Amino acid sequence: MASLFQFVARDHRVSVDQVRQSLSDRPKIFDWGVILSFAVLYGLAAYLITHKLCETFWRNRDRLRGVMMTVYVSAITSVVGTGLTGLWSATMENIRLGNGHLSYRLARVPWQHHQPVILVFAMALFWLLAVFRYRAGCSPKRGSEIISAW
Repeated sequence: MASLFQFVARDHRVSVDQVRQSLSDRPKIFDWGVILSFAVLYGLAAYLITHKLCETFWRNRDRLRGVMMTVYVSAITSVVGTGLTGLWSATMENIRLGNGHLSYRLARVPWQHHQPVILVFAMALFWLLAVFRYRAGCSPKRGSEIISAW
């Protein structure tokens, strides 16, 4: 790495320290775009799942089973969603760089280091959407257009 940094520094007429410093510089707008786009997709998936739970349990007045299944499904969905953040970020980084080989660069993607925080946010978002969905009364008209389109 030292010889690579020296080569890059010489080629770009900067110091080796500037090359090392550039490793931690990331495009913030791109990172926020990746995070927000995944949050929207995850939110849509969570909304569709809560719609199905609503149809299955809450409309039948089976509230205890509905609460238990919502907690269970929220945990599974959040774990899967958190795992998919790595795949999503790697895919977006591949597109940004125009290269399918990320190697050590993937370790610099911000959310690779914050998986527990992402898990908590994913679960909170699921529960927030579930409460919104269940408070709306689980009416057949609400959300049925999205479900039938899917």
